[in-house]
Amino acid sequence: MKILLEISPEHYDRLLSGVSEKSLLYGVLKNGVVIHPTKAGAGSKMIEILCEKFHARMLRALAENLSPQAVPQIEKAIRLSRMYH
Repeated sequence: MKILLEISPEHYDRLLSGVSEKSLLYGVLKNGVVIHPTKAGAGSKMIEILCEKFHARMLRALAENLSPQAVPQIEKAIRLSRMYH
């Protein structure tokens, strides 16, 4: 099942810096797309990452160490995926 994660650029950068370029998670993160949400106002941006549920869980575990503030954003995406599946 695919999950769409939406995280801030600062959390994205921390996660990306915490994985090897040879890692599977590195590829997942690099496939992220920069978006500019209309609700957030001008100049605001987020990173959307489409990934498998197990990748989202791996990213949540990584975030617990590197960027704990990103954990709720990742958990929300995982929780929402259960509601729509």
